[in-house]
Amino acid sequence: MTGGTASTNFPVASPFQAALGGDFDAFVTKIGPAVNLAVSPASLTFTRQPGSPPPAAQSISVSSAGAALSLVAAASTSSWLSVSPASATTPVTLTVSINPTKLAAGTYSAAITLTSTAAGNSPRIVAVTLRVSPSRTGI
Repeated sequence: MTGGTASTNFPVASPFQAALGGDFDAFVTKIGPAVNLAVSPASLTFTRQPGSPPPAAQSISVSSAGAALSLVAAASTSSWLSVSPASATTPVTLTVSINPTKLAAGTYSAAITLTSTAAGNSPRIVAVTLRVSPSRTGI
């Protein structure tokens, strides 16, 4: 992209000529492709059996090709779901944990939202499903 400016405070990065060279200066800028977040996996499923300890934590890998991106990870308002770290720079592996202690039998859904203001495909959502099995009673 090319253009011209008469601005005395036109923002520049690594300029060929750092100071205004006259009443009107031309500029050339290169606009590269958007940097996107790559997230794997796209969803997580946990299963809790009665009388067993909570399921093991699972991981989400987040990367970005071409540039490191600042990232904020937030679990939905479900009290049983947590993600750490809550903020990081790509590439990063996030740890997702659950605490199903006071949950009744059933299937629960939540999400982890990954946000980066510099990413072209932000936010990214990772769906999380928790299945709590009913208690079995002996006959």
